Amino acid sequence: MKIIIKSGLLLSVFALSISLSSPAQEKTFVIKGTVEGGDGNTVTLFNVDNSKKEDAAVIRNDQFELKGKATGLSVFAVSLKDSGFPIFVVSNGEDTTIINTSVKTYPQANVTGNAQTMAMQEYQKEFDPLVALAKKINSESSTLDENDSVAVASLQKQAEAFNRQMVNTGIAFIQYHPEAVASVFVLMNEMHTMQPQELLTLYNTLTDNVKNTRYGKITQTNIQLMAATAVGADAPGFTMNNTKGEPVSLSSFRGKYVLVDFWASWCTYCRAENPNVVKAFNQFKNKNFTVLGVSLDNSREGWLTAIRQDDLPWTQVSDLQGWSNAAALLYHVYSIPANFLIGPQGKIIAKNLRGPELEDELAKVLK
Repeated sequence: MKIIIKSGLLLSVFALSISLSSPAQEKTFVIKGTVEGGDGNTVTLFNVDNSKKEDAAVIRNDQFELKGKATGLSVFAVSLKDSGFPIFVVSNGEDTTIINTSVKTYPQANVTGNAQTMAMQEYQKEFDPLVALAKKINSESSTLDENDSVAVASLQKQAEAFNRQMVNTGIAFIQYHPEAVASVFVLMNEMHTMQPQELLTLYNTLTDNVKNTRYGKITQTNIQLMAATAVGADAPGFTMNNTKGEPVSLSSFRGKYVLVDFWASWCTYCRAENPNVVKAFNQFKNKNFTVLGVSLDNSREGWLTAIRQDDLPWTQVSDLQGWSNAAALLYHVYSIPANFLIGPQGKIIAKNLRGPELEDELAKVLK
């Protein structure tokens, strides 16, 4: 039921993959403009590929100028201190982008630049209202009385409507911008509820020029990775230590229905979902069902404390590597909570089940 919008979440995926690319010639570009009311503030230019700081400037007389180096077609983020989301710019080098904005409206801005940059601005404008809506729903969710069934049902409907709006907005953007690298960012950042085959169908509507960029190639690879853990696929095997330091293999659960539940002690939304998983576990544990918790914690103490506090009775494993958790990478998990329901034969039969959805699915398969 919880909704988290992490626009730009998968930029880290792009960075990991792009860092392996062969070097190409660097070309200098310029970003300049005005930030009304920004005197004394710092504006910083980051390379999205590797999160490297390219340049920074203190705004004087509401004006700034930044310089960076592009290696082929590259995406950059222009960040104003304490202003949240950045402004994204696309450059091949040897060009100039002009940004006119204000401290009050940032990252909304009047931008003049190449066609790819302008499409990236359209991406931000299209999704800004949805980001605001997600924040509103998140806020309501954080104060929700879980025992108020009417309020829970109402928020659930809002969440479902929001997900539909996200997908419809994304599909429309991609259809109108098949030549824009922004479309692959929409595809991977905003379309989380779509299945891999649906994403691939949308990807194939893009022009060859976009698909042949490094971002396009990485997106295709990511979709293929997602397909490896789609419903109907064989669940990838892994082995990880439990709370006693003993290795536990997913294959040891073969013959059972097992929910592989990705969570972390520091994840507020995971902790809020844990009572629902406990309820489902207690209801179906005697019907050939169990749970295997996979924690994305770095702290062993925090992990063990959360298990005790939330009274989680099932097997728990972790390599204490946070977002670099080996199983999470294998299952292409980039936001939590996330879960995969695996059948007795080792195939994924459902994923990302929340609250009543988990109970309903278990009731259906465990007749």
